[in-house]
Parts: sequence; C-alpha cells; structure tokens
Amino acid sequence: MILFILTITTAACAITNGKNKVESKGDSAQITAQASSQIQAQTQAPTKKKLIQAVVKRGSDVFSYDDPLKLKGLGIRSDIQDLLWVAPRGGAGIKPEVKQVEAKELDRVLKNGDKMKDAFCLVRLIYEPYRPGQGMNDLAHKDLIIYTDPGNVNDAYLGVQNPDNQTKWDLYRLPDYGQWLKKEVDLFLRISKGL
Repeated sequence: MILFILTITTAACAITNGKNKVESKGDSAQITAQASSQIQAQTQAPTKKKLIQAVVKRGSDVFSYDDPLKLKGLGIRSDIQDLLWVAPRGGAGIKPEVKQVEAKELDRVLKNGDKMKDAFCLVRLIYEPYRPGQGMNDLAHKDLIIYTDPGNVNDAYLGVQNPDNQTKWDLYRLPDYGQWLKKEVDLFLRISKGL
C-alpha cells in the first residue's frame, strides 16, 4: 500500500514538475527495489560455513581431504571450531590474547616446523569466506589452522585468516595443546589412512 502511494505521489510530481521529475521517478523505483531486496537478504538465513578442503600434516607427510562426506565426519574439525569459540573469550587454559601476523610471517613459522620431523603437526581447514549474520556470536574467517609451536612442542597455535584481507591472520596461543594436537592427528590418520 505504501509503495502504491509512493508511486502515485512520484508520478503526480513528475506530471506537475516536468521532465526532470519523470527521470527521478525511475530513480525512486530503483531505490525502492534495492531497499526491498536488502530487506529480503537480511531476513534470509545467514550463510553457513562451507568447508572446501582439509590439509593434515604430520612431520613431512601431507594429506589432503576434499570429499564432502569425509569432511563432514572430520572429528578434529569440530574441535577446531570449539577452539575458535573459546580462544577469543578465554578458558580451558587459553588466555584471550591475539597476535596479528602477515601470511609471509606465518609461512616462515610453518617452514620451521618442517625441521621438527614427526613432532610437528598441522591441520588447515580451507573454507569459503565466512561472515556471520547480524547478531550471531561467531568470528568471521576464511581458513583456520592449528599447528604445533615450533619453538615449544608442548604448545600449539590457532590461526584465523581474515576473510576480507587474506594476507592477515590472527594467532591465538594454546598453551599445553601441542601434545593434544599430535594425538588428535595420530588418531585421525590412523582412522582415515590406517597409518
């Protein structure tokens, strides 16, 4: 009803004020259509996280998983999602401290892990860029990575890639999670690969 009144009012103004108002009638209709589509987009369900691939590394061995069924059953995936919720808030032995690094710096750290042989473990979950809907208590991210700290194998780090600038990562230190990560990776590779 309001749209109908707005259209009639715009048309009446166009008739009385000449050609310039006829052109603005088209602009009003376009703005109304845009506003309508924005309202519809906001009322739709928020985009769900879409995991595309997982990469698991133990020592120098690298395994890639991209089968949607295997990715759904990836138990360590839910553990990493839980850590993603806890790390910025604190608890479970984790202080809510974040360090921002560039992708180049993270790559250097991960290359140091190659020297550690079997003590180094890494799991990278490759997602489509994810931005939670308004009011959702979740972090926006692209990829997530968890790896053994090359400087202290007892600790691990959780990395969260910025979905808007993929050269930037937020790192959360996970004290005493290094051995847990190694056991999780060992268990996962035993079940998925028989290793």
